[in-house]
Amino acid sequence: MGFWYGSVLIDKEVWNDVYGRPYTTGDVLTIFFAIMIGGFSLGQAGPCVENFAKGKLAGFKIFQVLDRVPTIQIDKPGKQLKDFNGRF
Repeated sequence: MGFWYGSVLIDKEVWNDVYGRPYTTGDVLTIFFAIMIGGFSLGQAGPCVENFAKGKLAGFKIFQVLDRVPTIQIDKPGKQLKDFNGRF
């Protein structure tokens, strides 16, 4: 289908705005192989999507820890204990 459409572009001398000239056989082959290589790359990235999701979840958990407000406030004065018997 890609080669057929490319032949139509070449036959009708459709203008290629990128190069400033009508489409050529080289342009059609370049576009065809760019689409093929891009498709193969996306296909190989598919199995890694699970790992991308795991990494995103791990990052979310890290940011939760970094963003949390500690329950112990340092700027408040602490309670002075008179002894360490386990009772206040």
